[in-house]
Amino acid sequence: MLTAHDIANKRLTFLAVLRMISLIGPFFGIVALLSWLFEGFMDGDFFDLSYYSGRILTAVLGFGTPAVAWVFGPRISRWLVPATGANNCPKCGQPATESHERCTECGLLIGRHAR
Repeated sequence: MLTAHDIANKRLTFLAVLRMISLIGPFFGIVALLSWLFEGFMDGDFFDLSYYSGRILTAVLGFGTPAVAWVFGPRISRWLVPATGANNCPKCGQPATESHERCTECGLLIGRHAR
């Protein structure tokens, strides 16, 4: 059984790893953007977007992916680490209700009074 504390730790760990991995994206974006700017300026075909579309797309994805990961990361972590069983008794697994201070099945002290 996962407790609410375990679920929160797993979600925060996933979120931290997701955000650290997303920081790699801008490096690819900068390389693609600088190669487009440098080669386009040197060859004089800076606005030939059909030739540079792959580099432009790489730059947009490189800068856009971290933004999506930072904005939607908490939602993704809640989706990937579900809270099944968080409201169950840790001893017997019976569903715990907020109106009771003790588990109705085994009598274990649960909720905010369990400290």
